[in-house]
Amino acid sequence: MKFLLPLGAILFTLGVHAQAITPDYAKAFSEPVIGIKAGVNLNNQNIGLNADGVTLNLNTKNYTSLHFGLFAQFMMSEKWAIQPELLYSAEGATISLDVPTDMGVFPLEVDQKLNFLKLPVLFKFLPFNNGLFVYAGPQMGFLLDEEVSTSNEDGGVEFFESAFDSFELSGVVGAEYFFSKSFLIGGRYTAGLSDISKTEGASLKGETIQFYLGIKLF
Repeated sequence: MKFLLPLGAILFTLGVHAQAITPDYAKAFSEPVIGIKAGVNLNNQNIGLNADGVTLNLNTKNYTSLHFGLFAQFMMSEKWAIQPELLYSAEGATISLDVPTDMGVFPLEVDQKLNFLKLPVLFKFLPFNNGLFVYAGPQMGFLLDEEVSTSNEDGGVEFFESAFDSFELSGVVGAEYFFSKSFLIGGRYTAGLSDISKTEGASLKGETIQFYLGIKLF
């Protein structure tokens, strides 16, 4: 949720700017739009872990990565549109935890990097007669590959076997602004709805903020 403040500020700025520009975008985009988009991910993970009845103290560090892919926009009326997308998205986090042992508490840091194929289906609303859309919708994610590792005291890196489900369901909310008829800028917040951890006693739901640029191809 801490990601929502910077996203909200940027979307508010886009909205204020958009109201000063009033071409008839509903008519301009009455035909289907096909485009490409790419941007940055600010990732985090909401993790719960319980070992033998003991709740471990977990802290996560944000992981910055990239996403890119295709989108298609179809106006259903002058105010509403639907936008399916096909995205590659790199996500994850660095987890710091204190593991209780007979010798005391052992600090451990684990890096989790997950690469997804994401399929959001967004329902978009055009509040003004301009290029600003707000949207929300579900998103399916398919895990392509993952890398989970921890650093040893001697500097070596130990890798672990897969501990994640191959399917993820999440929810998306955001906004994007066509500042011309060919280029757009946007931001969105994605929250995991399904638990993708396969580790006994653990739960994991991803959380991502995305900022991106897009180009209309057709």
